Amino acid sequence: MLKAHLPGVAVWAYGSRVKGNARPYSDLDLVAFTEAGHASQLNALREAFEDSDLPFRVDLFAWPETPPSFHSQILKDHAVLQQGTE
Repeated sequence: MLKAHLPGVAVWAYGSRVKGNARPYSDLDLVAFTEAGHASQLNALREAFEDSDLPFRVDLFAWPETPPSFHSQILKDHAVLQQGTE
């Protein structure tokens, strides 16, 4: 889904699923390193995740949307799901 909706965009996972302390119904937190011009692609990907058969919710944010107070934690503890080429 990432390649189909955000080709060439770096996407990282962070939060409890990366840290290993997730509960069965914990969401998967993702951040995409996009600029504002990718809003329609981000929204389409959010809808694709909602319509998917994944057994948990996926929260997807663009890097500029994440609170600056989260940045250091995300940079410290993340998993790269897709490398960026932009």
